[in-house]
Amino acid sequence: MMPYIQLQQKSDKGVSIYICGGIKQVLSGTPDKHWKSETFDAKHYKMGLGAASPESFESMGEGIIVNGQCYATVTNQSKSDSMKTMGDSTYYSALMSAIPNEAAANYVCSNVEIKAEMYQLISSLYNQAKHSVAWRGLVKCSHINSMILKKSPIYGVPIFDDKDEYLENKVFDTPTWVFMVGVYTSDELTN
Repeated sequence: MMPYIQLQQKSDKGVSIYICGGIKQVLSGTPDKHWKSETFDAKHYKMGLGAASPESFESMGEGIIVNGQCYATVTNQSKSDSMKTMGDSTYYSALMSAIPNEAAANYVCSNVEIKAEMYQLISSLYNQAKHSVAWRGLVKCSHINSMILKKSPIYGVPIFDDKDEYLENKVFDTPTWVFMVGVYTSDELTN
């Protein structure tokens, strides 16, 4: 059974998402080279997610934008801060979906306790909103099974063809607070 989340509707006006790069190119390890020298300013966005680095194109890992700052895992293994999270308002990226500061939330929920798998939770939000959903918030998870990018996806090798080189599994078995940013859509909306 899908969980129900009580949402308070704030607006029915849609929100435009800024997008740079493409997921297919990043997963194939061949992002558009013009992004290599391009820097972005996170101050223009209230939230975002993608492959980013405040340090360099060669250090891109998972990145999020929260209130005008980009936070990302440094993946350049030759750096002393490799696999640490760093933040700055300026960042490099080959893939980022971001919501501009002027966008208003359509729905709000807070202080809600739900016992469900994350996919079920996000599917419930999507089914209630009836359109693509972007979210952010502080969530306490009882168990997290995640996969992180440990090498920048720029070397022409598809990430899933060399999982040991590009990906690392991380498991958190104790209740953990995490700040989440995400986007959920349906193939039906993109065709």
